[in-house]
Amino acid sequence: MSEFWLCFNCCIAEQPQPGP
Repeated sequence: MSEFWLCFNCCIAEQPQPGP
């Protein structure tokens, strides 16, 4: 579960929406 949140937060921090 942590992996999901980590990637999610990372993606959002870089761009306004999640990448592929």
